[in-house]
Amino acid sequence: MINPSIEAERALLGAVFLSPEIVSQLIVVESDFSDVRHQLIYKAMQELAQDGMDIDIVSMFQRLSKHDSSLVYMTELSGAAVTSRNFKTYERMVLENSQKTKMVQKIKRFMETDDDDDYDNMIEEAKGLQSFSAKVTRTVMEDMTDIYESLFFDQANQLNMSYGFKALDDLTGGMHGGELIVVGARPSVGKTAFALNVGLSAAEKGILTDIFSIEMTRKSLLKRLISQVGNLNNFMWHNPFAAFSDEEKAKVVNCIAYIDKLPLFINEQNPLYLEDIERQIIKTKENNPDQSKHIVIIDYLQLMNTRKEYGTKTLEIQKITSSLKQMAKNYDVAIILLSQLSRNVTQREDKRPQLSDLRDSGAIEQDADIITFLHREDYYSHESESDGTIEIIVRKNREGSTGTVQLAFIKEYSKFVNLEIRYEEQGAQ
Repeated sequence: MINPSIEAERALLGAVFLSPEIVSQLIVVESDFSDVRHQLIYKAMQELAQDGMDIDIVSMFQRLSKHDSSLVYMTELSGAAVTSRNFKTYERMVLENSQKTKMVQKIKRFMETDDDDDYDNMIEEAKGLQSFSAKVTRTVMEDMTDIYESLFFDQANQLNMSYGFKALDDLTGGMHGGELIVVGARPSVGKTAFALNVGLSAAEKGILTDIFSIEMTRKSLLKRLISQVGNLNNFMWHNPFAAFSDEEKAKVVNCIAYIDKLPLFINEQNPLYLEDIERQIIKTKENNPDQSKHIVIIDYLQLMNTRKEYGTKTLEIQKITSSLKQMAKNYDVAIILLSQLSRNVTQREDKRPQLSDLRDSGAIEQDADIITFLHREDYYSHESESDGTIEIIVRKNREGSTGTVQLAFIKEYSKFVNLEIRYEEQGAQ
């Protein structure tokens, strides 16, 4: 009977014989092969590549002459793959089988010892097993080709994802897959509203948008989205039957139908664990295989939980942010992570947030690609008259500029708009 896992190993090694240069692009390790002969052969291939020698039947046989490895078997392997083009598929099959084998071993160990550490490791292994097929894997040549093409073709609209605000896009270059973007603000400044605006704008462009809300219900967020789309006063939702006119009710119905067609998925979960986020990312990608652009919004960091106790909140935050950054890279998604600020910002004369105002800021600063803050002067001083603007302060941008842009904030609609649009609307009145 043919063993699919063994055949995948044979095909992968055969692909290396056909195109030896691919050996440097493989991420499998010797122990991922289940057949001992394949382990020895793959190890020899890696050694030859490191020594700058050709990988062929003769050099392999010389390298393995001290082992009981058959020249005939290696000759068979060299013909096990018709083409090397599918080597990533073969590699994925080998990795998946290796993970399954390791998972079975961990389950057996846990059943025998009932040790909590074994259980934690087993959960992590299972998470990796379930998510492997959804991870984005690229070759060095594919990345080099992208770099080359970027010199001669305008790929700005293909590669980045807009925040929905021109000034912010111009400053940051937009959002990109693999980025962890932190948005910090004091409570009630408008960070949830800002994130919903970004999410709605992305979904309207066909970008997959997952929103995780820990504090607010899905229904509350949907009401805010309807208010944004329909320019409806948020206060009216306290008694919509009495507050909305017939015309406004018809507008709500149209907004519901409009939002329902968008690739926007709201998840209300409390507690929210890293595994929940990864599971939803995988589900969204599997249900929408034709759409590669994808953003994830999490509201907010300090309310997230980990299944393992880390002793201090600082260590827990460090685990969360590092895992989210890795998740962004693995699945080629942009993750927007909302964060509370410490009270220190309220004690300074200049209330504009600094990086040090982030709670447990060390880990956040290290893992985030972009860190932005929202600032409204009228939030801190009752004497300040609001002019309807809000500052978006970019304090860190790993791949671009930092600075401040201003947007108009229409609080009753939970809506952010470009300043020029607000001025045009005022002029038309």
